[in-house]
Amino acid sequence: MAAARRGRVGDPRAGFRRDAGEPGPAVPQGLIRAARKNGQLNLAGRDLSEVPANVWRINLDIPEEAHQNLSFGAADRWWEQTDLTKLILASNKLQCLSEDVRLLPALTVLDVSKEHLLSDCACILEGWGKD
Repeated sequence: MAAARRGRVGDPRAGFRRDAGEPGPAVPQGLIRAARKNGQLNLAGRDLSEVPANVWRINLDIPEEAHQNLSFGAADRWWEQTDLTKLILASNKLQCLSEDVRLLPALTVLDVSKEHLLSDCACILEGWGKD
């Protein structure tokens, strides 16, 4: 029986593929946690074809650690967060930005250098950063 199993060739990419129904690319929780503290998120050069929804909603959604850490004496107070002011998306594979960029009203720096944004996306950024 063991000999029969040894002869099988498995898929070397098993566990690394995303099914069509799965959500888009994920940003490591450590980066999201740090961005909530300092207001800056650097996603440059991560081969992203789209910006994950949790980036646009970074200051709106309750973080995962909220369910684990409810102590007021804790060093990492998830409820004391800073609005995202700087988002670096340079050197990815972005062709368009979501209208959800408007969910980041405190954003003052949006770096999309070395991206091939389509002209249709220009309307999303029109008037951005102006009061």
